[in-house]
Amino acid sequence: MKFNWKFFGYLFLLMLTIGISQAQNKKTDKFINNYMDVALLNVNRGKKMLLKWEGKDTLKYRIYWKFQYLGKNEWINYLTEIGQLINKTIISTDSKDFDIILFFGTLRDYSIFTRSYVPNSVVSKYGYWNDYNWNKQYQLIYASGCIDPSIISSKNEGGFLVKKQFLRTLGIIGVIDDRFSLLHEKGYSSNKKLSRLDKRLIKLHYHDSIKTGLNTDDLKTTVKSISNLEEFSKR
Repeated sequence: MKFNWKFFGYLFLLMLTIGISQAQNKKTDKFINNYMDVALLNVNRGKKMLLKWEGKDTLKYRIYWKFQYLGKNEWINYLTEIGQLINKTIISTDSKDFDIILFFGTLRDYSIFTRSYVPNSVVSKYGYWNDYNWNKQYQLIYASGCIDPSIISSKNEGGFLVKKQFLRTLGIIGVIDDRFSLLHEKGYSSNKKLSRLDKRLIKLHYHDSIKTGLNTDDLKTTVKSISNLEEFSKR
């Protein structure tokens, strides 16, 4: 019996294609799960919603009191990179016409100054907190983040928290299990800047198809419907 090389070649290519497709599907599923972990805020008794800035081309932030942990150039470059990912201009302001506050001080002082509720259990344990206001469409109209130097143990940890807190004021709220990511729970020498995954998650969050007010089920359905989702999930 003569061996059919053409058939063998076709079978090999078919199996290779299926294998590549399955591997990409796993990457895409993992990417979606990562996004779901960072995109939703518990707004009321277990009800989770997506928040972000919509209808604004420029976001104004104000610092209280003394900015710490990052050099001026590193901070400006970071904000420029974020602005490009979300297609917005991010600028500093000293006026009361701001969208975002970054507060450097104790959580108790932050709570009083911003009139934000901070649980006592958080005050004694953590070095950061966030607060948000949104409209009926769950579009952000105000966001703040606190970094408490009295609890932070190192410059590396402080720099990590400053960058992470700013991401949280954009509605990118949760954590992922990736030590190379600024969205990890803790700061390491490996996550001092945005990872490739971070950039894709941020860009997806501000994709035109992703709308504020989506709940868990609707968000997952919407994400899966994005035509070029595989491009986001490649690493």
